[in-house]
Amino acid sequence: MRLPLAVITLSILLCLILAGYASAVEEVKLFGVIQKIVTTTDGTEAAVTMKESTTGTVVVITVIDTLTLDKFRDKRIVEGDDIRCKYEVIGTRKISRLFKKTVGC
Repeated sequence: MRLPLAVITLSILLCLILAGYASAVEEVKLFGVIQKIVTTTDGTEAAVTMKESTTGTVVVITVIDTLTLDKFRDKRIVEGDDIRCKYEVIGTRKISRLFKKTVGC
């Protein structure tokens, strides 16, 4: 009888820990202009420097999804483009979750 109770207690504790971690990740929306795109030599990651339209602050966002990286390689997204972006702050990095041109694509 004690074993199932311990398993249930540990399951609940694990769920609470994971729920706390999920709420700790912050998602931020950003509208801005690309100032600089720097891709890694192997092409698996890019650091995009953007200037936010409303406040003028400069933000460096890490892009890791292959669809957006292909758009950088094909020059469909270039410096000077207006971008709508959602990113998550994980540790000290800002990881892109959505990265699109505001007009077309």
